[in-house]
Amino acid sequence: MMNRRAALEILKKHIKDEICVAAYSTAHDWLDMNDRDLNYFSFGAMGLGSSHGLGLALGQPNRKVVVLDGDGSLLMNLGSLATIAGAAPRNLAHLVCVNGCYEANGSHPLPARDAIDFAAIARGAGMR
Repeated sequence: MMNRRAALEILKKHIKDEICVAAYSTAHDWLDMNDRDLNYFSFGAMGLGSSHGLGLALGQPNRKVVVLDGDGSLLMNLGSLATIAGAAPRNLAHLVCVNGCYEANGSHPLPARDAIDFAAIARGAGMR
């Protein structure tokens, strides 16, 4: 499994003029390594990175929006996947870093953390 920070370093090389929505712990790493005007940080809004990303994607249809989320954060708002699927913005990408815990809240383990398949959940909600 790839370390989150290493994955973000690779992603950073490909980010040009996209809006990046970073949530909680991922936001701290992203801010530290890539502070830029087109970053939107979702501190203190656990689970809302996907919703904020959707709003920005709909409001800025000519600009790509990349959501940098965590598994614990996404688990707090799984319903957003169905909403995103219904809106079907072509300019939204949602990346989820998986570490099996609610890192921002003391690293408490996710329930059934070894069984959660976020890609399958997203497909089941209708996301492409």
